[in-house]
Amino acid sequence: MTDFGPDHFIGGRLCIDFCNTADGRETRFVDALAEPADAVRWMTASGAWHEGDAAALDASLADTGAWERFHATAHDLREAIYAALTTRMHDGQPAPQALDRLATHYRAMAGQAVLTTGAGGQTQPDWSGADAATRFLAPIVMDAVALLGEDNAARLKQCDGERCGWLFLDTSKAGRRRWCDMATCGNVSKARRHAARKQPSS
Repeated sequence: MTDFGPDHFIGGRLCIDFCNTADGRETRFVDALAEPADAVRWMTASGAWHEGDAAALDASLADTGAWERFHATAHDLREAIYAALTTRMHDGQPAPQALDRLATHYRAMAGQAVLTTGAGGQTQPDWSGADAATRFLAPIVMDAVALLGEDNAARLKQCDGERCGWLFLDTSKAGRRRWCDMATCGNVSKARRHAARKQPSS
């Protein structure tokens, strides 16, 4: 089980933090949402959902079959967003295959939404009447679609830390951020470089 603290929410956007629930895609894959309780804890720690949604998700995933279906959908969505963001970062635009996968999730979520008008007069989708799994995933889908259409997508970066690969929006003034978190990957990399410099030359 994973305990999600502030260091798990460094991406700058909900959809990016969701991508970062997986480590080691290129090396040793680790899924931070491996159990139903992990998904519920992440949902609660993110602060992005209404009170009571985490409890509803917890109850809906009590059945093994329900969890397996949810986990497969969440995993596919996570990798679709990751592919769309990383290809946008490297190629200037998302890969069509990733967009197709993301669009499948978008259509499924949008079909369960009701449009409401908020206090400021803005129209927005409301999933309060949808099933708990949709209430969990829909805000992530919508955030990913929104980010891909924003200039902010040009600020996407990937951590230079060895075996990390987390994504983040570089909002630093100089635009030179290299690490997901200087206190973790940044310090580890600095320590390794320091140790390498102290090695006697052969």
